[in-house]
Amino acid sequence: MNAFLSVVGVNAAMVGFGLIFGGYLTRMAPSEEEDEEMHGDYREAREKSWMHALWFSFNYAARARVSWLRIAVTHWPRRPEARRLIYYGAICLIIAAAVGFRFELFNS
Repeated sequence: MNAFLSVVGVNAAMVGFGLIFGGYLTRMAPSEEEDEEMHGDYREAREKSWMHALWFSFNYAARARVSWLRIAVTHWPRRPEARRLIYYGAICLIIAAAVGFRFELFNS
């Protein structure tokens, strides 16, 4: 029984972390509108010169480095599939913690 519970706990933890990571990446991916806006801005900079395109790329990378929290907050209500993945991952982690707690409680 202990081997079965440890296998269930480890698998629930792995699935939980995988679902949370997948939900986070799904939520942080740019939407089609944001992607089109970025490509349009890049095309405009590219039409001016290669130096403008390079400057746009550097600015876009710098903005992406500090805007992850804003993106996460704005995408939260718009992406129900990402929220669902995060919720299911949290449930799996709760199951893993409950199995670990039960395993620890009865082995002492």
